[in-house]
Amino acid sequence: MALTKATNRMTNGAMVNVFDYGAVSDGVTDDTTAIQAAIDSLSSTGGVVYMPAGTYKVTTGITLADNNVKVKGEGWKATNIVLYADVAGFTITGAYCELTGFHLSKSGSHTKNGITVGSSTPNYGDRFRIREVFIDGMGNHGVEVIASALMYIEDVTSINNGGDGLHIDDTYVMNVNINSGGVIDVRGNVNGINIKGGGTFDSASHNFGTIISQSNSGHGIKLACRSSNFNAVYTENNTGDGLHLTADANGNKCHIINGGITD
Repeated sequence: MALTKATNRMTNGAMVNVFDYGAVSDGVTDDTTAIQAAIDSLSSTGGVVYMPAGTYKVTTGITLADNNVKVKGEGWKATNIVLYADVAGFTITGAYCELTGFHLSKSGSHTKNGITVGSSTPNYGDRFRIREVFIDGMGNHGVEVIASALMYIEDVTSINNGGDGLHIDDTYVMNVNINSGGVIDVRGNVNGINIKGGGTFDSASHNFGTIISQSNSGHGIKLACRSSNFNAVYTENNTGDGLHLTADANGNKCHIINGGITD
């Protein structure tokens, strides 16, 4: 009986492997088309797109437009995604999507977000998860959430960005729970974390675990919304306030447990 060559997808179980779509991960070859093709192959079923260790050159933004798609690297010290053009790294508009286990940086000038979630259309980007991701040096925000009904941000580092480390917008956000497991590390940004408020956003409940927000040119944490709960937050050496509540915030519903707040 003739033997059939096993593909990377076969050897990794149910995962779609970007190598099977032409990715090289040598830091020289443009892997954009291969990564997007692997993601698009799951448009009807959902599933996991596996990115083995290596350096991936990206020249066009990667989009997760379908539901239940997960992009998984081998960890931020092993899987490196480098933007070689002035593009957003990832845009999530599908529901139940996840980004995990990689380092995102740029080469050359950059003005865009590292990761953008949602749009002005309700229910785009709902129930996403970002975990174990290291974002460094984006031209605008490390992560911007425009709209999502539920989000999980866990073990994320977002540093040295031209905008905020983590920016939660108020275009359309309703009944939100931001649940951070592990550590959120935001340093060298404008604001470490900036949560805007207004309209339906004020009905949201925001729950954060451990946060380290240091050496930002604005505030460590800037809040313009209600009902925020922080457990183990540490801010230091920010040009603005460690914790800044705007006029739109309801301070009576902002709770900090086990925190150390300085400039």
